[in-house]
Amino acid sequence: MNTLNWEIFGKIYRFFRDDKFAFIDKSKILVWVLNYNNKETIIKACKSLIKENPYNYTVYVVDQGSIDGSPQFIKRKFKNEKKLRLIKFNKNLGVARGRNYCLKIKKLFNYDFVVMFDSDAQVNFLYWLDLAIYYLKFYSLFAVSWFYSFVL
Repeated sequence: MNTLNWEIFGKIYRFFRDDKFAFIDKSKILVWVLNYNNKETIIKACKSLIKENPYNYTVYVVDQGSIDGSPQFIKRKFKNEKKLRLIKFNKNLGVARGRNYCLKIKKLFNYDFVVMFDSDAQVNFLYWLDLAIYYLKFYSLFAVSWFYSFVL
């Protein structure tokens, strides 16, 4: 088994991308991050997700009743960030209900695609959204979940 080098894959993918994927810059993308008491890792995750790129996407950080100060820290750290939104629940709904709520937001605000993250995941290469959209479009999906590393 080899670990896929995301940076190289991104460069190759963008180089060989054909016209049928030209819609990518126009798609409305919802990036969904569930958080529960992960103050230390959620900031790193958010920083990695809001890097400048040409896509039309919004990152929703969904806090599920954290008591470690995560929501306040996120609000303070990213108060001027237009791509990031914070949703707070009073209790931990769990992963399944948290992600089901995401699908309601997708429908309510007419997002084309959903990319789901855990609060301890980070993207570490420039073309992370290219890869997600490639899988969404190629396999006719409406949502994908991101893992920190990918093994082939």
